[in-house]
Amino acid sequence: MKNILLLAGILLLSAISFGQKKEIKKAEKQIKSGEYAEAMASLNTAEELLDGANDELKTQFYLTKSSALMKSAGANMDKLKMASESLAIAKEIGSSKMASKVQEGYLALKESLETGAGKDYKAKRYEMAAEKFHTAYTISPKDTLFLFNAALAAKIAEDYDNAGIYYQKLTDIGYTGMQRQFVATNKDTGKEEPFVTKIQRDIMVKGGTHVKPEEKMTDSKRELILLSLAQISTKQGNDKKAIELINEVRAKNPTDKTLIQVEADMVYKQGNMERYNELMQELIALDPDNPDLYNNLGVASAKLGLKDKAIEYYQKAIALKPDNAGAKINIAVLILTGEAELNEKMNALGTSNADYAKYDEYKEEKNSLYREAAPYLESALESRADNIEIVRTLKGIYSQLGDDEKFKAMKTRLQEMEGGQ
Repeated sequence: MKNILLLAGILLLSAISFGQKKEIKKAEKQIKSGEYAEAMASLNTAEELLDGANDELKTQFYLTKSSALMKSAGANMDKLKMASESLAIAKEIGSSKMASKVQEGYLALKESLETGAGKDYKAKRYEMAAEKFHTAYTISPKDTLFLFNAALAAKIAEDYDNAGIYYQKLTDIGYTGMQRQFVATNKDTGKEEPFVTKIQRDIMVKGGTHVKPEEKMTDSKRELILLSLAQISTKQGNDKKAIELINEVRAKNPTDKTLIQVEADMVYKQGNMERYNELMQELIALDPDNPDLYNNLGVASAKLGLKDKAIEYYQKAIALKPDNAGAKINIAVLILTGEAELNEKMNALGTSNADYAKYDEYKEEKNSLYREAAPYLESALESRADNIEIVRTLKGIYSQLGDDEKFKAMKTRLQEMEGGQ
């Protein structure tokens, strides 16, 4: 009787196993035909019978499920994650017979994620691209370029939390991004050109179109990574870490103008105008004929309350670039800041003859400010004819100065700019 029961159990297990194989095979055919929903239905049926299956069959099931999810995912990151989870289960089962199949599954998923991330990046779907690049890295940690791309995309997407984590991981593992590059000089252009492989380069050299074959290493990305971490730290309000990182980068390149400008921008946002001035002086020493640098120094000096120094910098910017409307407007604004103090003094006066005399004195001081500022605004308007604020300010100045002709011209111009209102 026991033998009969045992035989019945064996027959039952065989029937279950056969049912599983049948559904899995059916799903595989449906995947090949692009019938992904039908394939998932077949796999759901097989999964109900999975408990009694051997390791090889279980592995086959999860590999097939991963394939169905992967091929039907498109841009659906959730499906790609589930495909990755199915592969992880297949790997964990540890069937030696299916090891190569599991490896093939990982390779297919990695390629799918890489392709999808590339498409997302080109389409400016940076957050999605970052997630796919990072998932590709998690299933293939030796491909550290995926992690770098994930960090870059996350930063562009302004996902600073994840970008910071990815960049920090890159520094922790010592990533440099340096690669061996095969180069040769194009005879016609005289320019050095890179090739993907040594064989490709050598073919071009033998063909006579290129000369001087060499092997080089690409530049390290470590400084870019540290710089990105510094910028992210600033965004997250960690100014101390940001400055430490930028100083580490600048220590190796103390005269790099781009790095000096980055630090200058950083300390400016932090409100450290004194350090900003120091850095801008460094830039001017390296690039003395750059009007933008003097304009920026003018802005910083104005913020520090150094009015005369700011005007001096603005005038230097104008000397280097005569049509520098921004510097002219800034000078006019600084000149007109004296108006508020004079208004306060005038409003505080009484009605005595001495007060009337003082009032006239203050009024003349104001008019002097207007006469000093007006030429800068008039000159700025020549290159910024559509700037309504310049027109509005000049209209007010001419009104105060009693210049009716210019006042009417600015009034008409302002009405035209405001749509005839």
